[in-house]
Amino acid sequence: MNVAQELEPEGGGPRPARPILVVDDEAHFARAICKHLGKHGFECREANRVETAKSLLGEGRPAAVLLDMRLPDGSGLDLLREIRERWNAPQVPVVVMTAYSEVDDAVEAMKLQATDYLRKPLDLEQIQDALKDLVGGPPKPSKKGRSADSSPVPDDGMIGQSPAMKGVRERIERLARVVASAKDIPPTILIHGETGTGKEVAAQALHERSARHDQPFVPVDCGALPNDLVEAELFGHEKGAYTHAQERRAGLIESAGAGTVLLDEVGELPLETQTKLLAMLGRRTMRRLGSNQQVPIRCWVLAATNRDLREEVEAGRFRSDLYYRLSELQLQLPPLRERMTDIPLLAQAFAAETAADFDLPEPRMDPETLEILQGYQWPGNIRELRHVIRQAVLLGTEGVLRPGDLELDGGGEEDSAAIPETGETLRLRDVEMNLVRRALERAGGNVSQAARLLGISRTSLRYRLEKYHIKP
Repeated sequence: MNVAQELEPEGGGPRPARPILVVDDEAHFARAICKHLGKHGFECREANRVETAKSLLGEGRPAAVLLDMRLPDGSGLDLLREIRERWNAPQVPVVVMTAYSEVDDAVEAMKLQATDYLRKPLDLEQIQDALKDLVGGPPKPSKKGRSADSSPVPDDGMIGQSPAMKGVRERIERLARVVASAKDIPPTILIHGETGTGKEVAAQALHERSARHDQPFVPVDCGALPNDLVEAELFGHEKGAYTHAQERRAGLIESAGAGTVLLDEVGELPLETQTKLLAMLGRRTMRRLGSNQQVPIRCWVLAATNRDLREEVEAGRFRSDLYYRLSELQLQLPPLRERMTDIPLLAQAFAAETAADFDLPEPRMDPETLEILQGYQWPGNIRELRHVIRQAVLLGTEGVLRPGDLELDGGGEEDSAAIPETGETLRLRDVEMNLVRRALERAGGNVSQAARLLGISRTSLRYRLEKYHIKP
């Protein structure tokens, strides 16, 4: 069977509900589109490269294609040409998107029977309206894989009824009221919490309660940005700004438009970048690398960190003026060990999520399994719990999660050896140093693997290695 045939549905009956294919090299923007469309019942698939898009097209014809013009491994126009000519799919609606204003691209796209042509920055409602006109209303959302009595994940994505989580929800509601009363740009909010405590989920909840809820939410992992490209990634660049800058590109902050940007692990930013971020927050404008032109910034900025930024300020690693600018309002998230009564709800939700993702029956929890989960200290917090449950569902006993299905990295009796006996001085520094050394030992000196074991970024681990003078 050739690709053209694969694109055709079998039989002459009604067409099944088909996904929207979003092809855009800016992964955060593609995710924002898919998330927004998903809330309105559309199913979406993402591709950030031409080859990935071709592979997805080969699996079946989409209901419509949202296509960016500039892709890292080819041209959107070339992909459009293949859809229309090679794959003989003239009836598939293709909406072309571009951040560039070249008239030639628009003319060529229309010659290739592009259905519509939209220019970035785009409002998500604009995209949704365009799709409704082209493919009609969305299909009913699928409930595949979930049992009828499964407890749904709350709308805010924050699972738990412990006193600690109730306090977090109350704080978010109070912050949301302050944000809603802001006449223009809401005050920045600094979210504190250990790695894996759900800082991005909390930021998303704040975004959803703001007047910007229908605009993009763009999370940026500052610790994962390459040191030599951090400013280009955040602020964008002009063509020729540096060796590999072959075309103009909007930065992550600019691409959020009138939405929300989360600067996750903001404490990882170099001092020079901190200075430029401070200037941007003060002036509400910024310059792309290689440009003299000021670009207005319309987004709301949130920040998150697993560090104590006041200590970083005292150590000279973080600007005090930026700290006060970012922490106009603050939100503290508790570690999982301080909300152990939430573990059964979290574990069941993660088990249901995994079952739905892989079309498996939702398993139930053996009481002894829950007892073990609640006795573990969870150094990686919610992220570690999700990983453990996901692995247990996929590789463990079908239908029920038993103690033998859990793969825990110590954390129970073994971790107690890292904590001094009663009467000795308990110092966070000593416990953290011990955990870092144990992770490195278990990883055979591999820094990346040790960071994954600890549930932190490689940059965060490097910082601790320097702080404690530990050599891998």
